[in-house]
Amino acid sequence: MFNFKIIKTISKILNLRNLSISILKYSKIEKNKIFITDMNNYIVIDYECDKWSGIIDPEIFGDTSDIKRSSIKIQDEKFPVFPDIENEISVPINLLDTKKLQSFEKYTLKDEKRIVLNGIFFDPLGFMVCTDGKTLMVEKCNKNELENGFIFPSKSINLLKVISLINPIIKASVGFINNDMYLHILGKNYSVKIKLINETYPDYKKLIPKSNSTTTKVTLTEKNNSKLKEILKLLSYTDEIVIFSGNRIESINKDIDKYCFKNMNFTLSPKDLKIGFEIKNLLQVLNDFPIGGDISFQDSKYSPIKIQKNNLLCLVSPVKFSDEYFENYDKLNWIEIKNPINLTETKINNFFE
Repeated sequence: MFNFKIIKTISKILNLRNLSISILKYSKIEKNKIFITDMNNYIVIDYECDKWSGIIDPEIFGDTSDIKRSSIKIQDEKFPVFPDIENEISVPINLLDTKKLQSFEKYTLKDEKRIVLNGIFFDPLGFMVCTDGKTLMVEKCNKNELENGFIFPSKSINLLKVISLINPIIKASVGFINNDMYLHILGKNYSVKIKLINETYPDYKKLIPKSNSTTTKVTLTEKNNSKLKEILKLLSYTDEIVIFSGNRIESINKDIDKYCFKNMNFTLSPKDLKIGFEIKNLLQVLNDFPIGGDISFQDSKYSPIKIQKNNLLCLVSPVKFSDEYFENYDKLNWIEIKNPINLTETKINNFFE
């Protein structure tokens, strides 16, 4: 029995009620099919009904399997013709795992001025990539046969999730409608065309520093991860930036108050080098990243943190700060660590081999 509530949910995701073209505020039922579009995404769902057809308001949909004819709003305007997709190339359906997409979505940019970063890039070489300009996430995945890969918009993840609730996806491909790139997914009783971001993704591999003799490498265990998060959470109440300096963790905030945790009993950066990061970004990565990841720094003030484990790699960009905050260490608020964090040095393999 078909759940009409899904149609209402899709309409809200596509923001149909706020479209200026009145006809697009409605869905259409014709020849046992339901049509929904915002002129960027095209959805067709099979529905067994030979009693009536017409254009209907999604607001009337509920949990029932049918709706009364009296609720149908017949419109005079002509409903849009759904275009065909051309030059389709098949892509692995496991790339469309909504849980995985949602875990990456928080690291995509929300700025429409840099639309290329508003989605998740599927590299044809077999890497799933996204960045918000501060954090870069890369995970190994199935390869695809598209010459330049494709970028799935993060704003369409919820649409994909709702569609997959109707029935599992059985086939996926990427093709073109006019000059726009589309993802075409098929289920047992639906066909969906989702507009992709038709841009060239930046060369993200250039951002990832290669390990060398000047790289500090350590492994973060579950215990150490918890301890480090505990310290960062304490600092996050008042501070914005955390500084790694030798075996110390320092921090600064808007009021230029200074804090320093000493006796950490590990080295995250060379003794005379200070590397700063936004506490909020670093905490989010530590919460999301699998325990046991290898952490590495290059010996540079603006070296990013690189965290790597198995098929997942994360790069957290540093922030600039003034050295004047650290001219007088006697003014620091020193906090002794009772149970120091012990990190073990490890060898980090080339992620892209």
